[in-house]
Amino acid sequence: PSNMRISTLPSLMSKWLAPLVFSWQDQYPDVDLFLEARHAEPASDGYDIDFRITYSDRVPDTGNAIELFRDCIVPVCSPNLVKGREPITRPNQILDYPLLTVDWLPSFASPPSWRDWFTAQQVYCPKVPDGHRVFSLSSMAIQAAIEHRGFVLAQYSMVRGDLESGHLIMPLARPLCLLSSYYLVWSESAFEKPWCRDFHRWLVARGKDQHELNQKLFV
Repeated sequence: PSNMRISTLPSLMSKWLAPLVFSWQDQYPDVDLFLEARHAEPASDGYDIDFRITYSDRVPDTGNAIELFRDCIVPVCSPNLVKGREPITRPNQILDYPLLTVDWLPSFASPPSWRDWFTAQQVYCPKVPDGHRVFSLSSMAIQAAIEHRGFVLAQYSMVRGDLESGHLIMPLARPLCLLSSYYLVWSESAFEKPWCRDFHRWLVARGKDQHELNQKLFV
């Protein structure tokens, strides 16, 4: 049977890859696609994974890996959270709202914190409550923001769709880069399947698209 197994981190799967991959599968309707969301790297003695998207500060030492993109974080919130209040034109105004925090420890080094972001904006804030509302999954924090619970520093790749749909807004385009990148790793046997070769080309192109979108935020 024609099949392909892809493994990646839970939030990247739900907020970036899964929405994109339907357009690829439209070209291959006979391929059974298995999407696995997990933090742990797939075991080498388990069932065969064709592709794994991982997060690392260096290229995985496998000989069959390529950098997809390096993400950045931006402050976003629900439009209802700020409705009827003074328009946000300065970073320090965000301190007037609840702040949602993402903490990936111990699985990975955490993304830049609110304290990091305010420091980069030259805002003095010694009492930022980074440990008040903490989510281990980026997707959970993003969903809380959609439900008007506060501002979140979200990865741009994961909120672009919600920004386009109007579920979230980005009052200030003040990005900060993550310290590590997403890498695509593939099994030695993956390219024996022609649809896997095509998927590899397609996904690398989507990574370049995301990189270019991220770069536009820094202009």
